[in-house]
Amino acid sequence: MSKLRKSVSVVVAVFTGSSAIAADPPTTPTPLYVGVGAGFDAMPDRNMNYTGFAVSSQWTSGWGALLAVGYRGPYGLRSEIEFSQRASRLRTFNNNIRWDGTQWDNSLMANVLYDFRFGGPVVPYIGVGIGGTNISWGNNFRNPQEPSIYDHDSSHLGWQGMVGASYDFNQKMELGLDFRVKGAPATYSFPGSQAGTSINDFHYLTHSVFLTFRYGFNP
Repeated sequence: MSKLRKSVSVVVAVFTGSSAIAADPPTTPTPLYVGVGAGFDAMPDRNMNYTGFAVSSQWTSGWGALLAVGYRGPYGLRSEIEFSQRASRLRTFNNNIRWDGTQWDNSLMANVLYDFRFGGPVVPYIGVGIGGTNISWGNNFRNPQEPSIYDHDSSHLGWQGMVGASYDFNQKMELGLDFRVKGAPATYSFPGSQAGTSINDFHYLTHSVFLTFRYGFNP
């Protein structure tokens, strides 16, 4: 009987200990964090007006980078101030007319995100952002067969939406992977270096995948 009691006691102790471990809440991440990220950027064909003619533009895939400072609030909410840059090169107009030049997107965004915390290390999230987006054309942005150059920059209100997931290594370190759509409600204009030439009604929109490392701090 004593052996049975000991066995029952061991089983109860193991079960109780396991339940206690399983019942422990997940580690709460630090409220303040900084994030650095890099990514892949791809622009779909974009429409514009080239000196009075409606054309479509085709672009090579490019790169992106970001730096963010964020704060985790209650109920899974996060807020961020984010600076990002994206770059891509122009290939052709209308899929057959060669063009040269580089485009840079420099943006300062205020993001609001929501983390779906289910108790494990993997945390899905969604978010939206709004801010300023400066589009700059350079590196002799032009048709090589024509003298006019469209190196210029223009700024408008920008927006972005994102969906992704992060992995919490511990209370301070996490790695996030997300897909982003970024654009601007207004169109951009770029005057040419020759009189009477311009590119107008450029509809900016791009798709990105970012890998971001976040490091947290206690206030």
